[in-house]
Amino acid sequence: SNLGFGLLGYIFERASGKSYEELVQTYVSLKLGLKNTTTKPTGDQKALVATPYRKENRAYETKPFKMGKLVSAGGIFSSVSELSNLMVNQMAAYQSYSNGKEAGPLVLTKQKKHF
Repeated sequence: SNLGFGLLGYIFERASGKSYEELVQTYVSLKLGLKNTTTKPTGDQKALVATPYRKENRAYETKPFKMGKLVSAGGIFSSVSELSNLMVNQMAAYQSYSNGKEAGPLVLTKQKKHF
């Protein structure tokens, strides 16, 4: 649920004493070299964002939501190449985990072994 992810981001902020943006930068963007993955895009980064349109009126241009404290529920901006990089890292972490090695930092769930 989006509200659940928003609450989780808020808990991360309170527990760490850092903003969600700082956490994204520390644990995701800087670690993986993602220069355009952020919750606070610069002017140049905003220029790269696709223009959203209303689904019921495709001619009506809208703007991305200002997420506020719910930024962890869907307020991360990124590029296609960086999302691909993140996916490749996620797959490598999962492969490492499924081969019996220590789980990588991007593995989100633990699989049950079936006998």
